Amino acid sequence: YYRREWLTNFLLDPKSARPRLRPSMPRLAMTVDEARDIAAALDPDDDGQRARSLEGADAARGKALCDAKGCGS
Repeated sequence: YYRREWLTNFLLDPKSARPRLRPSMPRLAMTVDEARDIAAALDPDDDGQRARSLEGADAARGKALCDAKGCGS
């Protein structure tokens, strides 16, 4: 899942999420407030306090996937 803050930022600047890939998400002419409203509609339960569990996570696999997909992290 995505946090509301991340969704807001993505709507305002979609290329920053994966800078090395060809842009496919359009840049939308919206204000910060409009982006926040859309993010709130997409994730109404995010209160900013949800804990993230990394149990069972595999950092090496995640890195390999990011490298293979061209993620610019």
